[in-house]
Amino acid sequence: MVEYPFSLARKGYSDYMVSLRRDVIGEVMSVYKESCPSLEVKELVIDPKELAYPVNTPREKTVYSVKDI
Repeated sequence: MVEYPFSLARKGYSDYMVSLRRDVIGEVMSVYKESCPSLEVKELVIDPKELAYPVNTPREKTVYSVKDI
């Protein structure tokens, strides 16, 4: 599990969010490639509400979907 600091300076906030989103997409893609290597993903949809920052309440589950298979 990766821990991210919640007290970031405003200057690096935007770069940090881009990096965080890339990390999330990378994790999703690695799980999909390990689980379903024969499938081709044409569209990856991540609900922006699930990436809300800062996280005020813990999430019980996050659902990702692969569309247009």
